[in-house]
Amino acid sequence: MHPDQSLPTSLLDTFTLRMLFTYYLDFNAVPRRTFFQYLENFTSDDLEKERLGEFLSEEGTVSRLLSHIDSVLNMLRMNYTIIVTA
Repeated sequence: MHPDQSLPTSLLDTFTLRMLFTYYLDFNAVPRRTFFQYLENFTSDDLEKERLGEFLSEEGTVSRLLSHIDSVLNMLRMNYTIIVTA
């Protein structure tokens, strides 16, 4: 922890792994954008920082969206071809 930072007062003095997994972590949830922003601050690996920066950038977001749309369209074209030729 950075010397300028302090822990939230809402945290208990005694904190167990059971409490962490029971009350605070949800492994079924989709991580929010801020989660990846936090990861970017905590990594010391330059390549990881660069990849997270690309992932968080507007260009990276648009690129992922266009890639997803393209894959969905390809799947639809393939299904259409199968239906028409059957």
